[in-house]
Amino acid sequence: MAGSLCGVLVSAVMTINDWRLNPGGIFHSQADTNWHIVAETALSWLLPVAAVSTAMVAAIIFLALLVTGQRKQK
Repeated sequence: MAGSLCGVLVSAVMTINDWRLNPGGIFHSQADTNWHIVAETALSWLLPVAAVSTAMVAAIIFLALLVTGQRKQK
């Protein structure tokens, strides 16, 4: 859950920033927004960031459980 939330937040911030800066004029013109490019950019940030964040959170939880399990055995 935390990894997915981190992915959504980073994706939103980066996509909004790219839309605002509009490199090469691909995100929007004065007439309209190119939603296909916006969605593609959001997904390109969401999937890797969510995957890495989820793995990091899982590793931290695993290590925390491992440490508390060792303390209970002593």
